[in-house]
Amino acid sequence: MSKNIELDFKFDKNFFINTTKKVYDFELKHSNKRYIGWFFIALSQFGVVGALKHNAYGLLFISTLFLFYWYVLRWQVRKFLALKWFEKIAIKDKTIHVKIDSEGITSSLYDKKLSFKDISFYKTTQDGVLIFHDGVASFFPKENFKTAEDYDEFLKLLKSNINLTH
Repeated sequence: MSKNIELDFKFDKNFFINTTKKVYDFELKHSNKRYIGWFFIALSQFGVVGALKHNAYGLLFISTLFLFYWYVLRWQVRKFLALKWFEKIAIKDKTIHVKIDSEGITSSLYDKKLSFKDISFYKTTQDGVLIFHDGVASFFPKENFKTAEDYDEFLKLLKSNINLTH
């Protein structure tokens, strides 16, 4: 790579919630927890049968509550807790400067340079790249790269330096 890639973005509430949602969706899609939702669907089917055949509505009611929580409320609860946490962090509403070179990523968020070796995996999305490192996820919005070539170069660096992608 002949030049450094630099980008800036504001760590505001919208950015934080959008990133949190992307990580939430990714983790759910790639986790065994997704099967819990299927279990609740099966449970509700038993509840329907019990309600129709035996006039027993308890299982149907409980399984419906579980389904509603799992598919509707769970993200809302997580979003509420994330927003409470966001209000307490020191970097809220600050501009984050990121510099990417062939050695790794330097950011005002990290205490040290993040080497590509420290990144466990990455995931491209429609509007950027999620990278996972040290139990943390970072999002790099495509729109914040100065040029499309910079974004493509960043993807090439990730592909050439990280073996495992999801």
